[in-house]
Amino acid sequence: LYNALASNNGKGTILRESLDYGKSWANVGGGGTLDGVFDSGALGQLRVNKTGDLFFTSENSPAVNLVRGLRQQDGSYTFSSTMVNNEAGTNTRQLFITSALDTAGNIYVSWSRDETGANTDVGTYLAVSTNKGKTFSKPVKMNSSSVHNANFPGAIAGSPGRVAVAYYGTKTK
Repeated sequence: LYNALASNNGKGTILRESLDYGKSWANVGGGGTLDGVFDSGALGQLRVNKTGDLFFTSENSPAVNLVRGLRQQDGSYTFSSTMVNNEAGTNTRQLFITSALDTAGNIYVSWSRDETGANTDVGTYLAVSTNKGKTFSKPVKMNSSSVHNANFPGAIAGSPGRVAVAYYGTKTK
């Protein structure tokens, strides 16, 4: 079992692991900042693949990030962070970032953001990584131009390359 939470002492994110079904917990990583790769932003969903690698999204608007904890043979983790998207002039909607893993280990990240310029639309986007979050594809806008507000994305993945993204949308501004 894993859980990730923001600390209440200003030390960033705390990631914990339980190997006995929640009876005891141990902090993962070198302190609250996960070896210095994550120290701010809204914390997103935690995903764990079949080999025990950890992935969670974070937001430092306008940036969308993925924090990766790759499990080593000795059970420790090596942490790094990858920027999924960072488009100037946009505003990523805090807490509206989701992720999913397919059966091949591809990770999908979806988020909502206020668009650039005078346009007040909110769009939902999706990007995929096929290398454990090291790099991501160019984001694809999920909602059509007739949907002006697309918020609260949810994603689920199945067999390799198959992902579904749902969102709440309105045709009025």
